[in-house]
Amino acid sequence: MPPVPIILWVCIFVLVVFGWYMTINARADHSMALWIFVPVEGRPLNFDWAPGSVALSSSLRVVIEVTLVMIALVAAVRTAESGAWRAVLKTIAIFGALVALTGFLHKALGARTVWWIDDELSRAGFFFAPFVYHANAGAFLNLCLPIAIALSLSEGDSKKGRSWAMVWMLISVLLIAAVFATASKGAMAILVVLLPFIFVLNFKRMAVVVGGFFLDRRRRVERMAFVVILWMTGIVFVALGIESSLDRLDEFMSRFDDDQRESLNGRVPMMQLMLRMIRPDEGSWHGFGPGSFPHLVPYFTATQETGEKAVLSGRWLHGHSDPLQTIVEWGYLGAAAWFLIGVGAVFCAIYLLKGSKVSRQDLPLVRGMIVALVMVGLHSCVDFPLSLLSIQLVALLMCGICWGLFGVYRRERKKEKALAGE
Repeated sequence: MPPVPIILWVCIFVLVVFGWYMTINARADHSMALWIFVPVEGRPLNFDWAPGSVALSSSLRVVIEVTLVMIALVAAVRTAESGAWRAVLKTIAIFGALVALTGFLHKALGARTVWWIDDELSRAGFFFAPFVYHANAGAFLNLCLPIAIALSLSEGDSKKGRSWAMVWMLISVLLIAAVFATASKGAMAILVVLLPFIFVLNFKRMAVVVGGFFLDRRRRVERMAFVVILWMTGIVFVALGIESSLDRLDEFMSRFDDDQRESLNGRVPMMQLMLRMIRPDEGSWHGFGPGSFPHLVPYFTATQETGEKAVLSGRWLHGHSDPLQTIVEWGYLGAAAWFLIGVGAVFCAIYLLKGSKVSRQDLPLVRGMIVALVMVGLHSCVDFPLSLLSIQLVALLMCGICWGLFGVYRRERKKEKALAGE
């Protein structure tokens, strides 16, 4: 196992142990049918003086998922010792392409729900591929896109490497088109802002790859195939995705001319509500328990019985701000652990970019992971992509790889110092 900083193991320990403790010491379970909290009888732990979850069933589901995700995170750290981490990134990019193709297939066949399955949460125009909420689909695609671009730049100069580079380049184009086809305002905005940043980070390598592709006379067949597939992708996008994307973009821009606007779709009032939930006299350092958020909203929303105006209406399963929702559920302690895992991974990757700490071919991959994690992190501030297990898993796999590569570098550095000392 690479000698990663101990803070990573502390964070993993806190999340797993604290999450299970809050679940085992749950004070109540919540009935969605009766909409009441039912006290838990016969608890294994009966520490009335200590915090516990207020929604046992939801917390149990979440901590099982978190435990499995932490195992995947540790496995990703381990892959950094070999070339397996590159295979993990390739798998992520391929899954992104499959999601994009599935989304275009749904649009081409006029599907009203995901795979035509009757689901009250899946509404026509608000789902893409297997994601019932199009913004999460856009976040997933944005998470895969920098990796696909990085793979196209990291392949070698051999004939086989050039062929794979073209494949990853086409997947990148497909992912960009799919992000706009999702018609998610947040995903499109983040893509437009950070896509140039990807090109700037990889400017030198991109100049070499693109220059060789377009100037090498021996690669005429490759250029022709690339242009044909590019045109086909563009035609499919125009036919299936551009209309809804333009409508959503026009709606987004019109908000800036609306003098009466106070929020975007209720997000600001919800954020204000979550700020109330995390006060020291409410959620405090321990939170209300993993997965408890959807059970709490009605009890923190003002009602007519209190003589106050209702702040929010409808049913809120997510807070549309993952950082705040994480504090609500996990408290200050758990939220700090999640934050350190993600931000620590980004800093580890940034550190690896200085000097010659990774090979020239791996540099684009490290940069791609940085941009991907920043993309999903920014999106999570105004939506809930990291509340979905699939996106959370992919993000944490990248975090594990970044931590692991940093650990591998530390071990090699210690060996060099030991040999120099001899």
